[in-house]
Amino acid sequence: MLNYRSPISFAPDTLTNNEFGWKTEWFNHALQLNGDIYQEKWTNVQTSFFDPQGKLGNLAFFTNGPNYRVRGLELQLNWIVAHGLTLGGSAAWDSSSLLNSPFLYDVTGQPITAIPNAYGTPGSTLANSPAFQGNLHARYQISIGDYNPFVQFGGQHRAHSHTATGFANNYDVPAYSTYDAGLGVDKQAWTVQLQCENLADSRAATYVSNSESVLAITPIRPRTCGMNFHYRFTGN
Repeated sequence: MLNYRSPISFAPDTLTNNEFGWKTEWFNHALQLNGDIYQEKWTNVQTSFFDPQGKLGNLAFFTNGPNYRVRGLELQLNWIVAHGLTLGGSAAWDSSSLLNSPFLYDVTGQPITAIPNAYGTPGSTLANSPAFQGNLHARYQISIGDYNPFVQFGGQHRAHSHTATGFANNYDVPAYSTYDAGLGVDKQAWTVQLQCENLADSRAATYVSNSESVLAITPIRPRTCGMNFHYRFTGN
């Protein structure tokens, strides 16, 4: 085991965000399109280490590590396509990059060259940061007397990501998509709705870890269907 100098404290990290956004309406206010582009610089990042079987000993600690840059684009859509038919959705694209990879230091203050790229290879992406996430949903509603029946359908997609960078076990989290649907009826203050989430019963993972020395996978919620009743109370 190396004579690693475990830090007794760590400093604050800093996030600087430069952002430009817009809110627009088109086609006589039927289409609303909002968005923003941004660049974030995250410096002096606080990073945890735990390596009971490796070179740092049975020790968990936090220290200040590398710097990251994140560039991205976000969009939001709300559209009245036709009478009774609406579309809505959002999407986000992220591009993250590790800007440097400082060494860990031993008790004499010298860099531990036996552990290169302890925080990851320069240019590598942030953990748990998929390059794309998006959702889109449609709703159609009509009026029959005092009743307003409706049907809706939606989908979500999350791109590939990974769980860690640098001197840690890194696991792949594959991309996945899920779909939801519902139907119901409104009448004045009340709504009854039958809804199903994750229609395809996808068993995708949102996170993978072995922090407790056991491989653990956090799955998304399985197919779930139910009926909801809502009542909007009003008064003076």
